[in-house]
Amino acid sequence: IARPTDVYRNFISAKDNKALESLELMMMENQRVLQHGFLQTELDRAKESILTMYDKMAKEESKTESSSFASEYVNHFLEGVPAPGIRIENKWAKEFVDGITLEEINSLAKKWITDENLVVVMTMPESKGLKLPTEKDVLKVINKVKKAKTQPYVDNVKTEPFLVKEPKAGKVVKKEENKKFGYTELALSNGAKVILKSTDFKNDEIVVEAWSAGGASLYPENKLINVKFAAPIIDASGIGNYDNSQLKKFLKGKTVGLAPSISDLEETLSGSSSPADFETLLQYLYMFFEAPRKDKDVLATEVSKMESQFKMMRNMPDIQFQLEWMKAMKPTDKRSIYLPTDEQMKQMNIDEMYKIFRERFSDASDFTFAFIGNIDIDKTIPLIEKYIGSIPSKNRNEKWLDKDAPFAKGVVDKVVYKGQDNKGTMVVVGNHSFEWNDKERMATRLLNDICSIKLTETIREELGGTYSPSFQLSYDKYPKPEASFLAYYSCDPQNIDNLTNATWRVFDKIIAEGPTETDLAKAKEQTIRLRETQQQKNEFWSSVIKGSIWYDYQLTNLEEYKANVNSITIEDIKEVAKKYLKHDEHVRVSLKPEAMQPAK
Repeated sequence: IARPTDVYRNFISAKDNKALESLELMMMENQRVLQHGFLQTELDRAKESILTMYDKMAKEESKTESSSFASEYVNHFLEGVPAPGIRIENKWAKEFVDGITLEEINSLAKKWITDENLVVVMTMPESKGLKLPTEKDVLKVINKVKKAKTQPYVDNVKTEPFLVKEPKAGKVVKKEENKKFGYTELALSNGAKVILKSTDFKNDEIVVEAWSAGGASLYPENKLINVKFAAPIIDASGIGNYDNSQLKKFLKGKTVGLAPSISDLEETLSGSSSPADFETLLQYLYMFFEAPRKDKDVLATEVSKMESQFKMMRNMPDIQFQLEWMKAMKPTDKRSIYLPTDEQMKQMNIDEMYKIFRERFSDASDFTFAFIGNIDIDKTIPLIEKYIGSIPSKNRNEKWLDKDAPFAKGVVDKVVYKGQDNKGTMVVVGNHSFEWNDKERMATRLLNDICSIKLTETIREELGGTYSPSFQLSYDKYPKPEASFLAYYSCDPQNIDNLTNATWRVFDKIIAEGPTETDLAKAKEQTIRLRETQQQKNEFWSSVIKGSIWYDYQLTNLEEYKANVNSITIEDIKEVAKKYLKHDEHVRVSLKPEAMQPAK
């Protein structure tokens, strides 16, 4: 219906009872553009960003996935968007973008920001104490903005060097070649371990993953709220001498992304860059260790956003269901923070977050850094020595601590009555000790696919084709080897017991008889095909190389992997099913509408 119509749109999210103030703020920026226009520096960054995007896509033309072509053809058919191919589009971009002037851009504002065909849409949840603005209120804001005299925008661009100080390069003290899997292992003089793998999967991509054991497990309960938000808040504060806004401007037109994270058992840095911007990526990574930044205004802004968001989420039936589900699985868990309470929000402190971040990201000696992609290893090593080799070292050898709460005992069955719609949700979860070895992992992986196949077939057949189950049988080695099954359904709330019983029948049949030869063959085919496609991606190699170190298992090439898959028999599947699909102890949590709640 809307395809023939082009629109100029602005969006803004508002806190409770702040919709009018947010609308005024948003429209005032439009007024600023009308009165003063954009700046040449803003246009230059936008041009650089667009040209970088087209250039990157052109470099990856031969590596483009089919889904991208399909999307482009759909747009061509439905909207008449030309589809000449990325090389020609890149050529056009270079020809046209350079000639676009600031006057042309600013003239568009006068055409697009007008009083004609102006539509204001506000949506907000039904909530006690929430005041809905009237049409008169909205018109008052519009008229106020029209009469306002704004100040010109000041483009606060950093011109000083990105690095706060010049790194003092370390040295490679050991170098080993893994010829079977084509990667190089380096040990640096500061204790850092580095893995380099050159690939041709993408012409314009290098991915990085750095990790160290420890994480949130090293902190007591009263510090966990600051541990949880330390990485995202420090990340959002900028880096070195650059605040977040200045950093975004500096990175505009560059293909660089990097983000820190602190999970239960480890701290990580993950990201990627183009080969041309690889040194900038290394500088950015170096700065997270040498010059992270804290900004109390960033924390205040984020807390303000989260307070409104969390308040709304607490009233959502699906969120209430998920919270009860988490509590039911681990009733004694006091460390997990799914939705912070008001009291926890008050404990958030920028100085404490900065201290935690520095503790987690200050020692190169217990970090491993993996770089996978279009890299020249000989040319890369001097850069690694300069930026990774210069990170300070404390010669720590930290280990994570097992503070995981135990899974619920016996059978737990909880019902959450929330919401008005006649719809239901149900999840059943089981948890068991896992025997960690290569054969067990492969058999369990195949069992996961077999269960997904049989649950979909059985439940659609028995319940009229209405439901598509979501099933996962997963395992982990840490903090202790465990396997968990999870079956999740959106359904008619009257059918929750039927779905549960159908799930148990599928499990019990596989436990008793094993899978059919057809289902096992189908699961094997899916598993091998997935491996064939995955191993053509840099992210896959980053993941499996890290996994082989973190979990201490042997990497396998494709032929070895196929042999491992094909070695699994029906009896092998039966054996793992007996261990990991048994449901004499499990948790079931259901969501039903409030109207179904029994009278007290």
